[in-house]
Amino acid sequence: MYLCVVGTGNPWLDPAEVQEKTGIVATESWRRGDPEPQRPYRLRRFDYWAFSPGAGRSADLRDQLASLVAPLSRVWKPFVSVMKSHKPILQFVIHTSAHEPLSFVIDAKTIALLVRLGVTIAYDLYWDCDRLVRGKRCRNCGITVPSPLTELQQHIGGARYAAEFQAHFFAFGIERDQAVALFDPDPDDRWPRIEDNLEAFYIPDLHCLQFASDFTPASEHAPSLSPSRLMARFVNALPAYAKKLPKTGERNVVVNYTERSDFQGSANLDVPPRVLRQLSRIGASLRVHLRFLPDPFVNVSGDCLHCGLNIVRPRPVAKRARR
Repeated sequence: MYLCVVGTGNPWLDPAEVQEKTGIVATESWRRGDPEPQRPYRLRRFDYWAFSPGAGRSADLRDQLASLVAPLSRVWKPFVSVMKSHKPILQFVIHTSAHEPLSFVIDAKTIALLVRLGVTIAYDLYWDCDRLVRGKRCRNCGITVPSPLTELQQHIGGARYAAEFQAHFFAFGIERDQAVALFDPDPDDRWPRIEDNLEAFYIPDLHCLQFASDFTPASEHAPSLSPSRLMARFVNALPAYAKKLPKTGERNVVVNYTERSDFQGSANLDVPPRVLRQLSRIGASLRVHLRFLPDPFVNVSGDCLHCGLNIVRPRPVAKRARR
């Protein structure tokens, strides 16, 4: 995780000015026109400034975010005045070989700080094992792992969007009569669809009103939009309803995004400043869960699920006995 600015002009970024006005020393920076260390004959084409958390890459993501925000919050006003016009990016980069969802949580207080800075949050999740098994053929049973575009391209015409995208808004501390007054379910306790692909439910045990949106290829309302646009579409619809709710209890926006592992080796989700402003407006935290669907023929260790033979590790070569 790191906070970065790529300066391509209007205005140009001066890393020395950032340090002079804020006292924050960049983890990595350069100026346009500086030679590249590995290839001195090539010159940098843009300014760059990056600041990484002190917790280290192996720490929990919450700890990394806290250690990133802590030193910046002490000089927040001058830091915002210097950096806001440069459109900073809070970048999450995760490499994994697991199918279990990876979770990212940003609380409402931190979102309010990031809104003032005009940050875009970028989640990039890379599945390392996906690059190892594509196009492989099992020597034992003859099963071939499909190429990246075969099955899914036939299903959605080659367009790239999530295999599954679900978004939920939870407002706690809401009594049932308050929820009923807003949405008026029928006598069978069926809650109406309040917008295209946006439904409301009440959870009595938690005293919680839930808004749910589900965009999947099998859904009749599924548009061919990127996950980032689907999220923006969901969040932008919330303030009109959230303002009618009493401001008691916690509020969470939860995004579940699943990508096809045999189609794309990475999952990307961007949260632009306008979406963060809407989240801050309703006082909600953001919880993102990213995961890949398991490959239909090969498990995470590279074993063929049809016969069990590993098709990633090379076959050992038998040594000939000397005569």
